[in-house]
Amino acid sequence: MLVDRDAAALEQSADSIGAKDTLVAVADISNTSEVQAFVKQAVDAWGKIDVVFANAGISGTNAAVTDFPEDIFDAVLDVNVRGTFLTLKHSIPHIRDGGSIVVTSSIMGVRTRPGTVGYITSKHALIGMVRCVARELAGR
Repeated sequence: MLVDRDAAALEQSADSIGAKDTLVAVADISNTSEVQAFVKQAVDAWGKIDVVFANAGISGTNAAVTDFPEDIFDAVLDVNVRGTFLTLKHSIPHIRDGGSIVVTSSIMGVRTRPGTVGYITSKHALIGMVRCVARELAGR
């Protein structure tokens, strides 16, 4: 299943895979009901989830923290952190034991660079989130 908020990009990605059984969903991963809907679509089609690959992300803009636009900071955290959280929260109950979760962060999740406070914050948060989830699910 492929999920994207951009319908045209989603269609292009699905076409490039070439598999006739690829499910697609146009969704904003920072929206709870849209995440629940695409998870339900996957479970209805396959009965379970084997792999979750949380790869959505945006970078925002470059500006010093004192000049960084609050709306851009919020948008970056909404997609990069909240979106991943919601994807995991609603997918995990349907992942079979032994299934896999892959979350894309960045080298910036362990480093910093001036002017990228939104992106850096989000990538550091993802690493903490994944460590927490890994410990919670270690027995599965």
